[in-house]
Formats: sequence, C-alpha cells, structure tokens
Amino acid sequence: MNNLRLLAGFYYLALATGYKNKNDIIKWADNCIERYDVPYNFIELSLSSSKKITDMLSILKSLYGEHDFQHPMYLILGKIRSEFINEKISIVNFFSYIYALYVHGCTSDKELNEFSFLDRLSDGYYLATAGIYGEVEDIVQDALDELKRFEEFCVILNEDSFN
Repeated sequence: MNNLRLLAGFYYLALATGYKNKNDIIKWADNCIERYDVPYNFIELSLSSSKKITDMLSILKSLYGEHDFQHPMYLILGKIRSEFINEKISIVNFFSYIYALYVHGCTSDKELNEFSFLDRLSDGYYLATAGIYGEVEDIVQDALDELKRFEEFCVILNEDSFN
C-alpha cells in the first residue's frame, strides 16, 4: 500500500498540473482495484467521471495522506524529464508542468526551499522565449541537468505499469 499511497500523491500532482487527465486517473484506479486490495476511495475515483477535478484531487490527497508532496514530486519530475527527452511532451508543456509543479507541489516552506529551482527554470524559460534574456536551448539544458537527479524515481512508476 505504501507504493499506492506514493502513486496517489503522484497522480494528485499529475491531475493538478494537467499532466494527466480525469480518464487517466480513473484508469489507474480501475487497475488498482483489479490488482490489489484497496480502500474504498479507489472505487470513488473509479466512479468519478462526472465529478469535478477538485473532488478527484481531494480523494487522491486523502489516499496519499501526507501534508507534503516531496516524494511524489521526485516521481513526477523524473517522469516529465524522461518524457521530454523521449519527445512525448513538447517544450512548452515541459515548462508548463515545471511551473505548475512549483505552484501545486510546494505545500510547505521546506518544499518551497527545496523546489525553488522550478520557479527559476520557469522564469528562465519565459525570459528566453520572450527574447529578454538568455537562450531557450541553454535553459532547456539547465532544466534537464537539474532534473537528472530525479530520473531514478521513474523506476517506481514503471515497476507495475502504473503510468
């Protein structure tokens, strides 16, 4: 259940940032229901196609049960880096997710401090694309270098085909 809790945090961030949609969350919940002995909240998620995203986020947060999203952030940062490298997401989406993760994933002062580099990368991308300061290629490389340390966390997502 610990991995399921961690993955619930991952899916919370993924839904909050637009990285995953409601159908992705429902599919994940259905998969968990079929494979594991899960709490009732998974059934609620499975049946939530007509619910608002905020309701789904509330269920996911209750499944994760933590006040911080440090470890789910590690998962999603590794995943978006990997998908960007494999050209599954665009540069625009890559930096949109980075910014949204800073906004939605930093729920404590500790996290704001640890993940402040996301805000810096997002600002750098904006400045580069606006032609104000720097080159887009440089900020992309900075982002890839910065997120490399999260690459190893993708293994958790791939272990049981949860993504």
